[in-house]
This record gives sequence, C-alpha cells and structure tokens, in this order.
Amino acid sequence: MKMEREVALKILIVEDDTDAREWLSTIISNHFPEVWSAGDGEEGERLFGLHAPDVIITDIRMPKLGGLEMLDRIKAGGAKPYVIVISAFSEMKYFIKAIELGVHLFLPKPIEPGRLMETLEDFRHIKLAKLKKEEAEQERIRSLLFESKKELIRLIAHHWRQPLNVISITAENIKLNLDERGIEGHEDTHHLADKIVTESLRLSRVISRFSDTFFAKEEVGRHFGLHTVLKDAFEIAEPLAQEARCLLEIEGNDEVIFGLKGMLVQILLEVFKAIMALCDQVNRGELLVRVVCESFEGEVKIWMADVACAGRCWSEVMFEPFAGGFEEKRRDMELFVAQHLLRRYFDGMIKIVDRGEIRGLEITLSRNPKKFNSPLA
Repeated sequence: MKMEREVALKILIVEDDTDAREWLSTIISNHFPEVWSAGDGEEGERLFGLHAPDVIITDIRMPKLGGLEMLDRIKAGGAKPYVIVISAFSEMKYFIKAIELGVHLFLPKPIEPGRLMETLEDFRHIKLAKLKKEEAEQERIRSLLFESKKELIRLIAHHWRQPLNVISITAENIKLNLDERGIEGHEDTHHLADKIVTESLRLSRVISRFSDTFFAKEEVGRHFGLHTVLKDAFEIAEPLAQEARCLLEIEGNDEVIFGLKGMLVQILLEVFKAIMALCDQVNRGELLVRVVCESFEGEVKIWMADVACAGRCWSEVMFEPFAGGFEEKRRDMELFVAQHLLRRYFDGMIKIVDRGEIRGLEITLSRNPKKFNSPLA
C-alpha cells in the first residue's frame, strides 16, 4: 500500500521486547521514514525531547519507566502527540489511566498491521489538515498586514506631496502676480518659477513610484526600485529646495514658509519608517537593511540585522557628520531603541539640509549578510 507524502509523520516506538520493537520499526518505516525506537520509558522520553515526534506507539509495562508514566511526563511539558498504546494486559486501571492521558487508540497484542497503518494514515491526514488550516490563517494575517502597509504607504506618499503642492502653488502665484502687475525684467524669475513647478511635478511622480515600489513581488525588483526611486528623489529634491529658496529671496517674501528642510528630512525619516513597517522580516532574521546617507562632511552607515530571532536587533551607528566627528556603537538593542537613535540622528541632519549638502541616499535590502560585510555574515 503506497501512501501519499504530502506531509511527513514522525513516529516514536517505545517497546521493551526487542523482536516486537524491531518488527514494528520495520513495517512502519516502509511507509514513514522518520521512525525512532526505544527500549524503555526513560529512553523514550529522551528521544521525544530530541526529535519531537508526532506519534508515540508505546507498551505499558517496561523496565525503568512504564509507558503511561512516560506519557504523563511528556504531556506535563505541554506536548500533545498522537498516542497509540499497545499491550497484552487488559486491566481496567490501565484503560482509565490511558483515557486520562488522552490516548487516541489502545491496540491489544498481537498487533494487526492493517489496523495500525490505517490509524497512522488517519493521523497523517489530521496533521495535513491542521497544517493547511494554519497556513490559511497565516495567509489571512499576511493579507491583512499587506493591506495595512498599502494604506500606510499611501498616507506617507500623500504626506510627502503636501510641501510639494505648497511649493508648486506658490510658484504659480508668483508667476500670476508678475503677469497681473505687468512688471517687466523678471524673465529669470518667471523661468525659475516654471522650473520649480516642473520639478515639483517630477518629484511627485517619483513619490508615486516609491509607493508602487513597496509592492513589488520580487525582492530584487524592490531593491532596485527603492534605490532608483530614492536616487531620483534626491537628485530632484536638492536643486528644487535651492531653487525655491532662490525664488523666495528674489521676491523678498519672508512670510511664505515652504517647509523645505522639513520636507527633505521628513523624506529621510519616513522612508526608513516605511521600510521598517514593510520589513517586519528584520525581526525574524529574514532581511537585512542597509542605509547609507552621504554628505560633504562625512558618511553615516546604519546596520540592522536580527541576532536571536526574538525581536532583538544588532545595530551599529557611526556618527561622523557633526560635532567634529564622533562614533557610537550600540549592540544587542531592542528594535525600538535603534529606531530612536535613528530619529535622533536624522533630527541632526537638518543642519546638513540647511546647507544644501545632501548628496545622495542609498537603501539596500538583502537576505544575504555577506553583501554588507556584516559581522553576522
């Protein structure tokens, strides 16, 4: 009888009779390759701790530790294996104890192989059904998280567009004001305002690409897309900020606040926050995030990688751009602490933004630590 192999079933045989144990092991391993056997309850308990089998087939009376006593210890630890008890004894006290321990089947000796294999096949189907149910629930949760992330990214993209809208509208108003007043000799100002409107629209389109990039199915596509989008964003954002400042100086309108430095620093903060929201794999050690921001005064490298698959994070933050250059290293931090340090750093980046010294931003996502020369590689 050939059985399906959609899901593996791990089986532990605990039997003190050597011939019976070997016979059981032989017939079962023909259909279920993951089989372990023990000659007494103590050895059975030890093997269960090592292999966590799905099914225990055990005799009752054995030296050192009996089968029911072994099951009592195993279940006291929270494990819930399927259990088949085999015995030549039919005393009522054994049946009562077996029921208390949640034994699924009591087979008298001599064992009928057909009945045993039927039962194991039933257990395999139950395990498969349980796994499918768990996978369906995980997929439902992933779907809900994905929808939440989509909404988060939409909000971030919308938030980024606000200062762009102000910049574009103000530039248009300046143009209209010049036209309405019929003032001549302001061709340069007119041209500058046109350029600002055009660049604002370009940056708005880049932000839309950023939103789309986060939902790329392939990791390589996401990596490449983020890198490209952010490179384009900063190539546009820096000159746009300078041009808008220049327009303000020409018009002498100090009361108009564009929030340009806020826009650029906000981009840095929100990009990283969005990446953290998107990449919850960081906590599971499935994804590494590398962020490199460059200015004329130095370079900042931020490493984040999971250490113990328990939400703890190894973080190395090197601060060089300000205060004459200094370095801080923090290891084994909780994720929220690392985020706090990043926020503190990006607050300081306002100084660089004010001086127009943002040169570029690179964000790399990878499942391969060796790409980063990470100490965890």
